Amino acid sequence: MLTQPPMMRLFFLEPYEDKIQEFSRLGRNNFSSSLEKEEGTLFMACAYEKDNPAKKIVFELYEDEAAYQTHAASQHFKTFASFAKDNLKERRVVELAPQILVEKHGDKAFLSEVAVDMRLARLKVDLAHAKAFEAIVAREMKTAVAVEDGVLSLMAARDVSDLSTWYFFEVYSSQEAYDLHRETAHFKDYITESLELVSQKSLFPLSAEFLISKGGLSFEGGLA
Repeated sequence: MLTQPPMMRLFFLEPYEDKIQEFSRLGRNNFSSSLEKEEGTLFMACAYEKDNPAKKIVFELYEDEAAYQTHAASQHFKTFASFAKDNLKERRVVELAPQILVEKHGDKAFLSEVAVDMRLARLKVDLAHAKAFEAIVAREMKTAVAVEDGVLSLMAARDVSDLSTWYFFEVYSSQEAYDLHRETAHFKDYITESLELVSQKSLFPLSAEFLISKGGLSFEGGLA
């Protein structure tokens, strides 16, 4: 279990249309090399908006700032960053404060067309309700990862620039696993208990592209 908040970032990236394949090739190499060579690179995922392969969503998690600096100094990252400098028409970064991270154990590497189901959601929760909401989410996420074979990774974090904005990033083994998750008692309890606390919710339908993870992520932010 992580004892200090890891470094977490969410990227919205859009390469030029004639650069999409090169983005994916260099991105896969960056991910696979990071998993192999960097102890502190804990989790990286890339997906794109359904029906729009140019609209990339990249989610990254490092043990700490030092781990990120190790990654940033690597040749595989520098190669990708050099490409990105001139070949993206959009680049937006959301710095995140992790609140709940729960994941099954074991390294994961999905580097070709992956069958896993990735989900991204953005929610608005009034700051006065943040502690209660975190408790509800933590209970549901921990239960889901423990008892559902198809739930691989569940993560909740807040936007550092607006702590009332929460992002959920979730990985399931398949669409079927996600559908089964939605029918569980613990998920339905989460929906019921959080209904009055969530003022807005936006879902981002995604197609998974590639993912690497050290596995076994476990962290609770512990809102005061």
